[in-house]
Amino acid sequence: MRLRIAQGLISRDETEVKLYFDGLVKKVGTITDFGDARNSVIREAENLKYDWMVFLDSDEELTDDSVRIIKRYIESGTSQAYALPRLEFVNDRKHYDDSVYPDWQHRIFKLGVGFNYRGGVHESLFKNDGLAEVVRIIRCPIYHYGRCMPKEFIALKYLNYERIKGGLPLLEALPEGYDLTNAKLWEKEIPFIP
Repeated sequence: MRLRIAQGLISRDETEVKLYFDGLVKKVGTITDFGDARNSVIREAENLKYDWMVFLDSDEELTDDSVRIIKRYIESGTSQAYALPRLEFVNDRKHYDDSVYPDWQHRIFKLGVGFNYRGGVHESLFKNDGLAEVVRIIRCPIYHYGRCMPKEFIALKYLNYERIKGGLPLLEALPEGYDLTNAKLWEKEIPFIP
């Protein structure tokens, strides 16, 4: 049996959610709530009769080795859901913040068995009405580069997170005159990867 695995993706500017399948891209919706956005992709993938969902955001990546290991886990039938550790890079692709590692991300799961996300920002994976049970795959980190973006981009991202929590529409740009001098985003000593 050939497994059909769909990939959900949150756009770089975090305004759209897209579904990647069979070499095609389909815009599923506009984001006003991250949990709802991911759920719209889940429903679309289930309607297209996919077996599994893998969520990666546009500022994240997996190595080819990680993809092969994940496929083996899926094919083994060990679990219906898997979590991956996320390694948070800061400023560039060589410095990382180990204070949040492993930052487990519940992003791989079987479709059609009741998985869904809840939460407007930093959403959690549920199965039906309870938190989802997952198997952790330690050897397959998600590399996250969101904090390598320009300071203005990061400030807008976090300003929009607050707007989502308050039920307000997203901003496309920082308000005129927005003061970045006090926006101290991750300015600390960061380990270096040689």
